[in-house]
Amino acid sequence: MQPNLEFWIDNNLPPQMAIWLREDFNVSAKSFYELHFQTTEDKITVPKILYLNVGNISNQKLKQLIYKSFTEVLRMFLETDEYLLK
Repeated sequence: MQPNLEFWIDNNLPPQMAIWLREDFNVSAKSFYELHFQTTEDKITVPKILYLNVGNISNQKLKQLIYKSFTEVLRMFLETDEYLLK
């Protein structure tokens, strides 16, 4: 059974990341481009956020990082009430 989560991929990350998550991890994921959020203002109430501080890396290295840590990230989202995960 899949958790009731949807991942939103920020404008600063490649939109393909949403595709990777959907196809490779079978979770709901959308890029800000798909959500038409490129020009909208931030909302006061925010969803849970995973903050990635990886600098300027290639999409391939980003994908490898996601593959390595996705199970742990998913667990953190499900087990915490925190809104910002680092």
